[in-house]
Amino acid sequence: MEIPQKQLIITGVTGMVGEGVMHEALQSPFVSQVLVINRKPCGVSHPKLKEYLLPDFLQPEEIREEVKGYDVCLFCLGVSSVGMNADEYKQKTYDLTLGFAKVLQAENPNMSFSYISGAGTDSTEQGRLAWARVKGKTENDLSKLGFADYYSFRPAMIQPTPGLKNALKFYKYINWMFPILKLVAPNSACTLRELGEAMLEAAIFGSPTKTIEGGVIVDVMADGLHVQAYVVIGAADISIAEKLIPVEVFESGSQVHVAAVDQSTEVEEQIIQILENMDQDDVVVYLCDSAITYGEALAVLGIKH
Repeated sequence: MEIPQKQLIITGVTGMVGEGVMHEALQSPFVSQVLVINRKPCGVSHPKLKEYLLPDFLQPEEIREEVKGYDVCLFCLGVSSVGMNADEYKQKTYDLTLGFAKVLQAENPNMSFSYISGAGTDSTEQGRLAWARVKGKTENDLSKLGFADYYSFRPAMIQPTPGLKNALKFYKYINWMFPILKLVAPNSACTLRELGEAMLEAAIFGSPTKTIEGGVIVDVMADGLHVQAYVVIGAADISIAEKLIPVEVFESGSQVHVAAVDQSTEVEEQIIQILENMDQDDVVVYLCDSAITYGEALAVLGIKH
């Protein structure tokens, strides 16, 4: 089988996340070239690597010629809201990202665009936290720009990749927490390597899933029928399904199935039993009682976790 070769653009590589994602991209056999766009030099040399310095990301017009012909953008540039007023944070998060993305989409309409957002992002744009509303609006409007594929990633605690230089200093004081979080709240922690690999996998091969808090939405073909599965870690509580599923799904007339999935019997048997009783365009919510059950449920549905 021919190995797909992609040309990537990555931003934010002078920060911890961008550096880690670049590190994974440069090692990938599926990546032929990486263009990093920075305000300052990243200090990395590699045969696959090109660098373009853009002093002001709010003025992205000058990159038009540089970015032509690229397949993927992994947008890892971001700032903390700490110490910023609402207008400044919106400019450096929403305005900057959308302006940059619009230039890329105009030059590469078939591009895949991935955005590093963050846990707690408010997709409704109605919550109390200003930063979460801005992140939510950024995600929502990026998805409307017309990229061939668009993905957002919402990491919480990230364990830095050993040997890289841009890890945030405070991580050395909290790294001891990572194994504990991974055990008791697996959706709250990932390694930087895992994040980079997930971004590359989605960008290069595509993904049938969309991210939601606590899990994913998966498009499934079952016996020739299309159904949609919400797979989350949560208690066996039907009200969770009511919060996850958009009102228009209920109004459309599609049947909504809710199933608790646990280790009492084979997970595969529990998943398939529901699918066998679904009709075209039905929706199912699988409420998994643990990270182990969640991973097994995704495997049954053909999703690598």
